[in-house]
Amino acid sequence: TIIISLKFFPKKIKFIVIVGGGSFNNFFMKRLNQEFSKMGIRILFKTKKSKYIEAEMIAYITIRSLKNLPITFPKTTGTKKETSGGKKQSYFIP
Repeated sequence: TIIISLKFFPKKIKFIVIVGGGSFNNFFMKRLNQEFSKMGIRILFKTKKSKYIEAEMIAYITIRSLKNLPITFPKTTGTKKETSGGKKQSYFIP
């Protein structure tokens, strides 16, 4: 999926930063390095702060959605207009 997405970039990229839990998967990182080194792309990964980045991202998007702030933008995501992330749902568990 990452390799396919490269054709949509406006310029040739020089490196990719891998963060989150996947960056701690040695097999996954070895395969990425093998594939991207053939294209002259460096893989950067394993920062101490990257372990929980997915959780931080979900929290950030959730807060923006709750405040009706946009989480998508035409210039970065290609959407026609900014969107705030959908409708809030409440659940009651007895």
